Amino acid sequence: MARYAIEYISLGYRYDSTPIFTVVLRFMGSSSELSVLILPINLNIIPQTLWSIIGKLKLQDIRYNVSFLIPNLEYITGDIGIEDYYNNGSELWLKIANTIPKHSILLALTSTGNGILYFKYLKVKGLIEKYLKNINAITVSDNELLEKTPYKWIKSIVDDILIIRAPLNHNSTPIVLEYLLQVLGVIKSETTIKLPLQIGEFKSTSSVCRLFCSRSGYIVYHVKPGERVERGQIVAEVKWFFGETLEQVKSPSSGLVVALRRNSMVKSGSLIAELVTL
Repeated sequence: MARYAIEYISLGYRYDSTPIFTVVLRFMGSSSELSVLILPINLNIIPQTLWSIIGKLKLQDIRYNVSFLIPNLEYITGDIGIEDYYNNGSELWLKIANTIPKHSILLALTSTGNGILYFKYLKVKGLIEKYLKNINAITVSDNELLEKTPYKWIKSIVDDILIIRAPLNHNSTPIVLEYLLQVLGVIKSETTIKLPLQIGEFKSTSSVCRLFCSRSGYIVYHVKPGERVERGQIVAEVKWFFGETLEQVKSPSSGLVVALRRNSMVKSGSLIAELVTL
């Protein structure tokens, strides 16, 4: 059985001088050659994933150290829907970064809303490139995120970053995380876990295209998750409450629809869809 410890990281104080903490669960492996940091960006996927993977790690010997950072609601503000980054909270990530073991691999858990399962690889040192060939799913490069929070604050500490992009109602997120820990050699299993993919004919692709709206209202999609779209095709419309069309959002390139919002209400500047280019 793996040994583990609970660590509390002080993030500051509230207006009444009471402290604000975030929690890190640290599981000790048999080797210090590598560490894995698991960070849930979307809080809706924490409970099931947290208890499932903790149970797996507690019941077996693990090869490498694994840390599970549980975000504190007080440092996350804004709408975290299909975004895989934060728009603020930068100063607090400086404090958190100091507690991250060097030479870690970051696994970030994020949501594609009503989208499909895929992965984003943010190359820092290229440490896990050799493992990517074993990930039987869509895997894209998106180094633009290295300038977004929290990645820009920890990229000087971690060796590489892999972002898990899973649908919000995806009950198999714990299986996906366990699969990655198996691929990275953290845990051992007599059988290879198979990913519950919605679409599997793509192995890898080159880039990600984000679609934003410029008007506020409610969104009506003209595409479905996993659907191929052509350049200039209408992906969604922003409508006013009486049905008036305020904006048509068109695809700037051909691609595969991988992420769509679940919440139909949007404001100007909202991320409404992600495509991977073909």
